Amino acid sequence: MKPRFVDLHVHTIQSHGVDTPSRMLYTAKELGLEIGFCDGVKAEGVISGKGIRPKNKKEFKRLIQKYRENFDYLVAHGGSAEINKLAVKDVRIDILAHSSINYRDSGINVALAKEAEKNGVAIEINLRDIICSRRVERVNALRRIKTKIMLKRKYGFDLIVVSGAKSRYELRSPRQVYELLKLLGLNDDEIEDATYNVPCIILEHNKERKDKRNIMPGVKVKG
Repeated sequence: MKPRFVDLHVHTIQSHGVDTPSRMLYTAKELGLEIGFCDGVKAEGVISGKGIRPKNKKEFKRLIQKYRENFDYLVAHGGSAEINKLAVKDVRIDILAHSSINYRDSGINVALAKEAEKNGVAIEINLRDIICSRRVERVNALRRIKTKIMLKRKYGFDLIVVSGAKSRYELRSPRQVYELLKLLGLNDDEIEDATYNVPCIILEHNKERKDKRNIMPGVKVKG
């Protein structure tokens, strides 16, 4: 199996990162992966996403309404029981990121796992949680990831693996990601889905959804 990686959670100097988009793109090309900038800045010819950080239900709805149609994908930053629940129940959200409520709690339980599967919301595994942590913090990060993997296998929602990179030095090649995920216990099919198939499906689905020639699912006007 030749590893492939489409990384949809990368930051540049336009948001929380320290490198320019051009430098990140250059490094990504050298490493052999595709990246999407989660900066909330639309750019021609670049995969552009938006991460929303709502504090409550009202703000959650407002931010979706504001950004849903403007970007290639939409990421909801969780971290509370309320926001996690809102995210997995909303088909307009592509990815739930940073779902962990505390050091031990992944933020995903049986009910949320079922809702994520039902509504097609991918749950993020952010490799930065492992790579940039140490000792007890890393142990807890691994525990949270293991919980997500267990729930995914039981309830069938989509996992999506991202680097969470904030600099070019935090980007990871497809082979590096593959080897790390093997250590976490994922098999080849699971890795292919989480690193390539799921992000590609998200991007293609949103591209088709915004195509004005599509009258309804499976029906497109020719010409």
